Amino acid sequence: MRVLLVSHGYPPFELTGVERVTERTARALTAAGHSVTVLSRRTTPAPTLPSMERSRYQDGVDVVMISGGGMAPGPFPGFQDRLERIFERLILELLPDVVLIGHLTTHSPEYICIAHRWRIPVVMELHDFYMVCQRAHLERPSGDLCEGPEGGRACARHCFPDQTDALGRWALRTLLFRLALDRADALVCPSEFVANYFRALGLPHEQVQVIPNGIPFTERPLLENYASVARSCEEPLQLASLGPVTPHKGAHVVVEALRKARLPAVRYMLFGALAQPYTQRLRKSAERIDGVELRTYGVYDPSSLPQLLANVDAVIIPSLVWETFSIVAREAMACGVPVIASRLGALSEAVREGENGLLFTPGATSELAGLLQRLDADRSALARLSDGIRPTDWITIGERTRKLEKVLKTVCVSNVEWDRRKAEEPDMKALRTLLVPTR
Repeated sequence: MRVLLVSHGYPPFELTGVERVTERTARALTAAGHSVTVLSRRTTPAPTLPSMERSRYQDGVDVVMISGGGMAPGPFPGFQDRLERIFERLILELLPDVVLIGHLTTHSPEYICIAHRWRIPVVMELHDFYMVCQRAHLERPSGDLCEGPEGGRACARHCFPDQTDALGRWALRTLLFRLALDRADALVCPSEFVANYFRALGLPHEQVQVIPNGIPFTERPLLENYASVARSCEEPLQLASLGPVTPHKGAHVVVEALRKARLPAVRYMLFGALAQPYTQRLRKSAERIDGVELRTYGVYDPSSLPQLLANVDAVIIPSLVWETFSIVAREAMACGVPVIASRLGALSEAVREGENGLLFTPGATSELAGLLQRLDADRSALARLSDGIRPTDWITIGERTRKLEKVLKTVCVSNVEWDRRKAEEPDMKALRTLLVPTR
């Protein structure tokens, strides 16, 4: 198949979860014999209007970058008209069999309509809640969790109250992205939690499919290689968190829990991009706690995790927002390390409480402190949790790719009998033009 894969970022310019999934998907589909072109964004201060540039990366993946448009997202709508022209030009150049959308941040929801105009089916991956939430995590600036846009009213009231015509803008945004969801030929979710959220919006069950994200190990690690041994209570408890060190990921919850736990000695390691000044505040808080050693390591290569986690007793995922999958939970388990996680979103699908890990109420520092006290006093409990990890607790990238291939091939076959109604869709350009901010 000729596949056009759309993503908001692509390594080496962006290195967080979804971008890594996109890169792995592009490489895996290419290795499976498909022709893959990636359309991505690289937001830069200049030029003002986005423009297209081409480059080729390793492993046979052709990458088309849209550069410019400014570093920070502005009011919706913004540069959608320009982006749509670039997308349609690329469609006509490549004539792909299918468009696979990994993420639409900094892109246009009208891509689906454009692809359908040229009778090309679209599969959309839903890695988070961006299709209903500009902030992607259903989290308001106040830190409160949100149920959804309420037709744009919640967005205008809680997240963007200072924008001109806020209600009109976010009502339009909600409508356009909902139409994009309805138009997609298939929607792929990483977890039942995400799938159930979008099904509850009225999307057909058969349109929404679940394919877990794969972990980036070439082969399935043998859990026998990580045979658990209960370490002495005299040794410091070794804890780690993986992924971006940002407030919504909740590392400060762990630091506060360690303050309350008053353990004799504990080392807490953070692997991932370090947001400032948040990380500096974490360091200062940890320095004031006797027995706590906080170490920060920055961005890491996921293939190095077996070495980085070799002496770690547990990985903590203290998220304060709805987690839609959590690759790091599966990566930790594949290395034989149990997971302690917030009882939030899809984390309950990853962690079987008391078997391969433990769950606690999000943000409940006293509850987490109690768990850490018990584990520090009974190191054999950590060994039992490690032994409870099953090979079925994760899938590899190769396994995920084979599942995704089936979906792509199915929509391509279905495309032979094209539904003419897909071309008869409302045109919102006039309303969108009215709301475009003056530049």
